[in-house]
Amino acid sequence: MGRAARREELEGYLEGVRIRIDALDPSDALKARLRPRWTGAREAWQRGALDEAESGLLGIDAELDRARDETEVVERPRGLVAYTPIGGREAPPGPEEEPLANRLRLLVRLAAVRASHGRDVSEAQALLAAAHRAYERGDRAAARAEADRAHALLERE
Repeated sequence: MGRAARREELEGYLEGVRIRIDALDPSDALKARLRPRWTGAREAWQRGALDEAESGLLGIDAELDRARDETEVVERPRGLVAYTPIGGREAPPGPEEEPLANRLRLLVRLAAVRASHGRDVSEAQALLAAAHRAYERGDRAAARAEADRAHALLERE
């Protein structure tokens, strides 16, 4: 492979690894740890140190793979009969498999059940609406915090 072709290939690899890092939760410590390493690989690529750039990207990619395997065990329910994950191994889970999205759906159902028994759930519903808005804009920490508050209100007797 010629130097120009290898340079272009590594440019695509840089972009692919960047996308994988960007897909991590902003609060994930792995993201903060890998971003400077990716920047170093990009700088090596820019100055023409292609072997150094490739080595750095391979290390980052391997670490992302290891983290994905650990996350997958947590995100994929175990012990369910006939459970088939949706999407490929590398694909992040969609809203129907994503734990926070599922929790929000279940809390909405719990609010409906509580309301059907005559309880005032307006405050919990407002918190759940705020949680949904936070989730939609990608602020998982805020969505989780609002969901926690709503859940606490709904669980009170």
